[in-house]
Amino acid sequence: MTLQRLYPLLLLLLLSGCGLPYLGKAIEVPSRKVTVTDTTDNPLSNFNLYVFRCTYPGSQFDKVFDYGTQKSSEVILEEKSKVTWKRSGYIQAAPDFYVPYEPEPYWVACVEKAGYQSRRWSLRTRDSSDVTIKLRASLESGPDSCIQEESECGVCRSYEYFFYEEMRYRHPACNRPPTQRSSGMPQKRGIP
Repeated sequence: MTLQRLYPLLLLLLLSGCGLPYLGKAIEVPSRKVTVTDTTDNPLSNFNLYVFRCTYPGSQFDKVFDYGTQKSSEVILEEKSKVTWKRSGYIQAAPDFYVPYEPEPYWVACVEKAGYQSRRWSLRTRDSSDVTIKLRASLESGPDSCIQEESECGVCRSYEYFFYEEMRYRHPACNRPPTQRSSGMPQKRGIP
């Protein structure tokens, strides 16, 4: 092989470590059926539904989709996607840990209704099953408020999911008292 034939191969090897750009599909909202009930499985209506698109690193939301007041207990979310430039490849952060150039988004649904505690629930893309969100009667919205102050413990860092039993993901920053969390971010970031 001559040196001129090796140049394209060497260039490809060099660029693959930098993340080659390509056109790909970016999912804005996954396709899902969401049912909202009370704790005794009675269907609820007239609730507000928000879907937060969260990304790594940092687990902060970059988009919020407001579905408004729902008249039925069942909501069908249709997939929203767009074609965009993406980057292939990974960064080796440690000997056995790789971080992709293209952050993998995940989604958190948040439901609020007067007279009930708000609730957040994961809408993972790997698990395309239907989601049932059960609200507990209460005069306060509780810790899962849908209108968030941007902080270290936001919507994308504290939510519930199902993995054979109900579980809650909490970022380590959520376990510290609010006085020990940093406050270097803007105070309010609500639903557009």
